[in-house]
Formats: sequence, C-alpha cells, structure tokens
Amino acid sequence: MAGANKAIRRDEVSSAREVDGHVGSPTPSSHAGLISRFCTGAVLLLALSQVFCFLVISVFGFEDLPSQSEWVCRIAEAGQRCGDVFKNEVTHDKGAICRPGDCCARTAISSSGNLGDICTSDKFQCRNHKDPFSYGKCDLKNQCHKCSKNSKCHEDTSENGGVWCQCPPGGQGTGITCNIDPCKGNPCNNGICSQKKNNPSEFECQCYPGYTLVEDNLGRYKACVDYCGTGICGEGALRCINGESQHMCICKKGYVNQRLNGFDTCVKPDLCSVQPCGRPNAVVSCKTTSATTYDCECQAGFKKQKLNGRPYCAAAV
Repeated sequence: MAGANKAIRRDEVSSAREVDGHVGSPTPSSHAGLISRFCTGAVLLLALSQVFCFLVISVFGFEDLPSQSEWVCRIAEAGQRCGDVFKNEVTHDKGAICRPGDCCARTAISSSGNLGDICTSDKFQCRNHKDPFSYGKCDLKNQCHKCSKNSKCHEDTSENGGVWCQCPPGGQGTGITCNIDPCKGNPCNNGICSQKKNNPSEFECQCYPGYTLVEDNLGRYKACVDYCGTGICGEGALRCINGESQHMCICKKGYVNQRLNGFDTCVKPDLCSVQPCGRPNAVVSCKTTSATTYDCECQAGFKKQKLNGRPYCAAAV
C-alpha cells in the first residue's frame, strides 16, 4: 500500500513552530507534538494554550513478511528525503532511510509553510539525529551484509519497500540472525551427530561399531562409512577391519599393504620399481614374477647374473 499524508493548509499553521528539532510544544517538558501515534492515520491540528501542536499521523503500508524474516531498512515513504544528511541537490537521489519500522513524513513547521522532514517515530527529527538514521542507501549492495550468512537477502524496490532477510526453513532466527542445525538430516549416516559446543554451526560424529569416520582435510565433510563393505582393501586382502578413524587391511601372502589415494589397500609388490636389475643402460626390462621374485632382460654387452640369489645385469667379460 502506498504511503500518504493528509495535507495541512498554510492558514492552519500560522502559529506553529519548531522547538529543539520537535514540532509543537515550546518547552522541552511538553514535547508532545510528535508521539507514538505516527504511521497510523492522518494529520491533526490541536490548540493547546494558544500553541498549535501537530500530530503527524502517516499512512504507511508495512507489508507482512514471511515467518523468520526481518527488515534491514525501509525506503522512506514515497521516496521523500529525510533530513539534511539525505538531501542531494545535484543528483536528487531518492530513497531516504529511517530506522527499520519507521517511515518518513513531511509537515509544515513554520508560519511560512516551509516543510520539514521527520522520521515518524516517537519524537525524533532526522536532521537533528543524523547518526541513528544514517543507514545508507537501502539496496542489496549496501545492506545485505547485515543478514546472517545462513539467510537469504531480499530487495523490494516498490514504494515503501526495502531490504529484508529471511532465515530458511529449519533455521532459527529472524533473518538478521539465523542458526542452522548442522545435524538436521543426520549427516553422519551410521553414527550419532552432535553440535560442537564451541561452534554450534558445526557438527561431529560418533560412529557406530564397524564404521569409520571420514572427513576432508578442512574437516567440512564428515560421515561414518563402512569402508570394508566397499571392498576397499582389494582382492589381495585376507581381512578388513573398520576402526574408529581409519580402516586396516590384513593382506594375503604375496601382497603388501600400500596407501593409494590416502586409503590402505593390499597390492602385489612391484619389485622392479627399485631397479633391482641394475643401471638403466644395462637393462632392457624388469618383470615381477611373484610377490618375492623378478626377472631381468639385459642389453647387449651385459649378462644376467645372480647376486645373493637375485638376478641383475653385469658387464660381459
């Protein structure tokens, strides 16, 4: 709903004046000119002890937000500027910002009919209270940083709109604050999930017997996995045992334990990897024939011989 203020005729405000940034009563003890009835209705003119007191009651259609949502800032009513801090005679920018929940209205404040900008809160005029109302431009670029990292930031560019934050379903908060239960959906799978005491946004897993905890190097992904059920030890395994934080492979004869891509497995040893046949210029090829034996083929000018029962290529005599 578009904001609106009823107009006041100049002949109705001949005795009105501004005192200490307030419209109405001449003494601080009677600053009743601006009260909490702003943003609810129309503009009234009252006479008190020969001094006129204005009640600016601005119609401002605040839209209902979804649950767990909160405004970060609101665009001033009808795009009016609110106080000197927002006036720009060069660019004529609109979109003055008051505090969340307040709107911006204009009313005559002198006998000449000059208009003053006020935030329609209890008693404050924007130009005399710049800091509390200086929120910057009300758009995604300048305001979304006020939303929780778990929330979604929205922008309503229509009249009386603004920027607001929404905490998603499953979270707890208003949008500006938003806590997500990291254990929702049981990310541990085969284990018990619990929030970390020092950081409720992170979780830790206590795996059931027979399952191993797996996580990446940054500790971001955690799950309890039955590694042995995947056959990770390979065909050379005699047995696989799931531990609390890692699994262990017990290998058959002729196989050895080796870590591949960070995981324990059973493989046939590659005896030729250490060049047991001799220097590369002496060897045509090396071939592993069993878990404990290998054979050599030698270059011309070299002859296969044995040293301690193992073949190698030596210069022919």
